[in-house]
Amino acid sequence: MKKLLQAQALLTVIAFCVVVLIRLGSVHPQMGGLYWALAGVAMTFGIRALRRVVTAVRELH
Repeated sequence: MKKLLQAQALLTVIAFCVVVLIRLGSVHPQMGGLYWALAGVAMTFGIRALRRVVTAVRELH
């Protein structure tokens, strides 16, 4: 259960970061590409975090 909560918290933080980076990329045209690239990197970590959530759920069942 603890692993599941940790994985969900990590996924939530990463999702928030992705949303903020995409928003910053839309607002700042000069630096937009950088923010979009960082959002892409954060999405990669988000996929890994999602895998952790799935693994933790499978371990509970």
